[in-house]
Amino acid sequence: MTVLVLIIINKGKNTSWDTYLLFSCSLGLCILTKGTAYFYILPFLVWVTLSQIKYLRTSVWKPALPVAIIALSININHYWRNFDIFSSPLGEPSDYKNEILGINVMISNVLRNLALHMGTPIGLSNGILNRIIQILHTFLGVDVNDKRTTFYGEFFVPGGWLTIGFSGEENGAGII
Repeated sequence: MTVLVLIIINKGKNTSWDTYLLFSCSLGLCILTKGTAYFYILPFLVWVTLSQIKYLRTSVWKPALPVAIIALSININHYWRNFDIFSSPLGEPSDYKNEILGINVMISNVLRNLALHMGTPIGLSNGILNRIIQILHTFLGVDVNDKRTTFYGEFFVPGGWLTIGFSGEENGAGII
């Protein structure tokens, strides 16, 4: 998508409709792929919009409308499903937050998150890493499995002691 933004900015008012089509498709797929795309694409959308206003003035809506319609049409079924299930087009409202706050809780969350991504296909190293995280939590004064700070209520390094090879399971995705 970023490459297409640069192409559109570079070509200005000489941008072809096939470039706008590719841009709208990449925008729609970007949004469909990951919810954080809204945050990351916003500066690019502002940039390309301001650039197009500079070149096209009042007729900026002519390429903007088809781009928006195509990007929306790629995502409309997803929005509809989310609205039907969660009463919000963007998905489940997030009520997942720590019940307690503090510097030790923040360090605990950072350590556990790092450990989730440091798992290996070797069970022994996963078990050792899990034990190191537990020991560090005793110094922090925070229970590693505190339900007020842990989503599932139990922390573990994906893979565990008996892992040999790469896991194909999504819960062990941090080790791939």
